[in-house]
Amino acid sequence: MAFERVSGTGEERRAAEILRGEAASFGVSAEFDPFSVEDTDVLRAELEVLSPFHKKYEVTGFKRSADTPDEGLTAGFLYVEDAAEALLRDARGRIVLTNDIRRNAYERIVKAGAAGVITWSGDFSDDPAHSDLNICKLRPMLTDAFGFLPAVNMRAADAIDLVRSGAEIVRLTVKNRNVTRESRNVVCTIPGTDRADEEILLGGHYDSVYFSTGVYDNAAGCVVLMELMRYFK
Repeated sequence: MAFERVSGTGEERRAAEILRGEAASFGVSAEFDPFSVEDTDVLRAELEVLSPFHKKYEVTGFKRSADTPDEGLTAGFLYVEDAAEALLRDARGRIVLTNDIRRNAYERIVKAGAAGVITWSGDFSDDPAHSDLNICKLRPMLTDAFGFLPAVNMRAADAIDLVRSGAEIVRLTVKNRNVTRESRNVVCTIPGTDRADEEILLGGHYDSVYFSTGVYDNAAGCVVLMELMRYFK
């Protein structure tokens, strides 16, 4: 299972088939329990500094973020570090760069009236030729509670350059297409004996994130589950 298998993709289905086949190899019948996954295809993601210099940066768009107009969103730029309230006093109408996009920070950014969000990932010493630019997602726990903002992610070194270079006016462009994909649980049941009316549930996820073979997260957990199943069978 050491291959990228993002939820709702053919590779994830392949991983599910591997698990079902492994269970069958020692006599346990596994069923697929399908469910829908709300996802997004990012069609366009751009970040461009317009003043006091001109420069384009490589970015990835946040899945499930708000769309900008076709011509992009032009606004003042502000670095807000960890999105503390004191640093967000001048954030209204601006596109903010933040170190933190977790629930409390996102709530403060939205309530401050920011027009858009930029995050960064990786390390300043990363070699772009040998490192990936992370693909991020605005989780429903954020958007359902506080609403949608256009958002992109950039490399750590580029974020440092953006701040040190004194960017003042930037243009942010994000275009998304919402899609529904199918995923599935792989479900196996081993009937009990002297306590057949009681249930013990063991589980783990078998998908991985982008750019990851997911060996530790969580193919290793699937291996443990398979060995437990083999033992109890």
